[in-house]
Amino acid sequence: MVLSALLTNYSTYLMLAYLVYAFYQPEILSESPLSRALPYFKLGIVLFLLKKWFWDQPRPEKNVTMRVDEQNEFRTKGNLLDAEGRLIEAGWSRKPIKHFSPEKIGGLFFGFKSLNALRIKKFEYYSFLAGPKLVQIIPANIGYGASLFVNVFDFETKRAEKFGDKMLPMLESKHFPRLAGNPFECQTASYEFKKGDFHLQVHQSEDKQIKAHKTTFDLRISNIIAAQLTCERDLTQDDHFEAYQSDDNPQYFYYNLKSYDNRWTGVFTYRGNQTQFGPRQGIGACDYGRGVLPYKTSWIWGSAFGKLRDGRVFGLNLGGGIGVESRSVEDYFKLDGKIHKLNPITIPYRPGDKVDTVPLNTNPDLKAETSVAQIDFKPLGFNEVSENLLVIVSSIKYVYGTFSGYVIDEKNHKTSFEEILGMIEWGQFKW
Repeated sequence: MVLSALLTNYSTYLMLAYLVYAFYQPEILSESPLSRALPYFKLGIVLFLLKKWFWDQPRPEKNVTMRVDEQNEFRTKGNLLDAEGRLIEAGWSRKPIKHFSPEKIGGLFFGFKSLNALRIKKFEYYSFLAGPKLVQIIPANIGYGASLFVNVFDFETKRAEKFGDKMLPMLESKHFPRLAGNPFECQTASYEFKKGDFHLQVHQSEDKQIKAHKTTFDLRISNIIAAQLTCERDLTQDDHFEAYQSDDNPQYFYYNLKSYDNRWTGVFTYRGNQTQFGPRQGIGACDYGRGVLPYKTSWIWGSAFGKLRDGRVFGLNLGGGIGVESRSVEDYFKLDGKIHKLNPITIPYRPGDKVDTVPLNTNPDLKAETSVAQIDFKPLGFNEVSENLLVIVSSIKYVYGTFSGYVIDEKNHKTSFEEILGMIEWGQFKW
């Protein structure tokens, strides 16, 4: 099964052809007048394959043709993976009605499950507003390494600042962050990232009394950031759960939860300025991802949240670009605790484009009248988190800005909003 998946990549065919050629050369070929050019031909093939595997990167392109009524919303409970670790069904849901068992992930290296940890990716993303600042806390465990990034963008000064560090399990196992296997169903877990000036402690558990999944943070970065915060994900509200096959190999999948209208409590101090949130006062979002991704992975994601004029909390999500076999598009808004899917929205913009406003509208080719959006995104600032280790390469580009416009839900109700704060993210990885 693994071998058949590898052979779907045409560069693998080229490598096999080259190996056959390199180790089996007929005598008549060695006597040919062209034999002097053969070393250069070999070198050309090697350089082509190196470029194909280590430099070329697909651009994240989202699906803008799959209408809401064509997307598969899960309606019945069941397992996410079958006995061989393959995704049973692609689609989305408002609640975690598909049970995710990390131990069911199949043997990814020639059937050996003992090496799965090297391929399973675990991501967590938390963001909240501290006055005019958007704060992002991003711990990740990709098996053979871990990282912690914290970004702060000030919408008043348009200043972005980033902090980050990484670690290897064989060198720093004591404080290597072992993220929960199944946070989607409120698994109780604790983990720590401690290195140099970075110290993050996280504890997650379900509070059945208030029907919320609580995540507490103790974060310190030198004398720049200090935070003691609690994020509450309201379990009575809708959230967006999505499962899709991430590669031609059916054992490659990704399961994701994005939640808006989270409530934050605690204290956040940044460069001496303190923001204090009363009980369940602050607003924010969280994003959990678990799965097996191909060596080259890319995505595009837009996220924004804030309050409407009437005081209600509004969340907006635009996303796509990863799934090979996907039955959903992550375009939706959340209002009054309910998810409203939107027909796909085009994002005609790349980091570095010199424009004042970007139109983010429902694909006009769909000719939809409901579940549509007309949004103006105003870029205000840029940030990038990247590293290049040749074989392992990551690049995440953020463009921060404001979102203004309107959305129309499935029942033709129109909701207008102005200058909701957020960002658009482009991720490209080789891992």
